[in-house]
Amino acid sequence: MLPLLDYIASITIDNDIIGDPDIECLDEQIRVFVKTRKIFNGCGRIYAKGKAEDPACSKDDFALQKTRKPHMVLKFGTCGMKSLRSVDPRGMYYGITVVVSFHTVRVHALFVSLIVSEIFPFKSLIIFILGCLKWL
Repeated sequence: MLPLLDYIASITIDNDIIGDPDIECLDEQIRVFVKTRKIFNGCGRIYAKGKAEDPACSKDDFALQKTRKPHMVLKFGTCGMKSLRSVDPRGMYYGITVVVSFHTVRVHALFVSLIVSEIFPFKSLIIFILGCLKWL
């Protein structure tokens, strides 16, 4: 197993996230866009923290899109999304942690929770904490 770890540690990812993610708060869902310096290829994934294996909470079919602005959609109340009612302004706040991965290597959930809001040393994993206000 040690040679595999050496191989994983030596992978270099020649891509970066540019700026903050764009978030669209729609009627029933949040749409999240990230901008990348290069095309987000078939190795990349976007998923809700802790839900990488749930098809409704992750997206990894970017190979055919050849885009520098990959996106995913998350329905309100799913994938571990938190909600909080607001009186002023009147509405519902929704929050979720989204992980952008530039590789196919699975990262252990405990490790992910330790690096929330920080960039993985090899620029291969970036985590955003997103928020959305839905007016009532």
